Amino acid sequence: MASRSVALASADWKPTVALRMPLLASPAAAARRGAAEAQVKQAEHGLRAALDAGRLELETAWTGLEATAERAGARGSGPGEGPPSRR
Repeated sequence: MASRSVALASADWKPTVALRMPLLASPAAAARRGAAEAQVKQAEHGLRAALDAGRLELETAWTGLEATAERAGARGSGPGEGPPSRR
């Protein structure tokens, strides 16, 4: 009986830090992983929003340029009229 008590008290029977840490750290690791995934998604959404805003800016500028060119062309495009003369 005494030898069994000595064996139970020895390091062979005690749980090691390596076995205990993952069990205790698992909820914290899952929380960190979840936070990291949320940050990645936030960054992806931010990048998509910036790209969409850039596309909208270019499309708006292009549409404005086309409208200006159309108005300028409509003003001086009567029959027999050439480009406006410089003074």
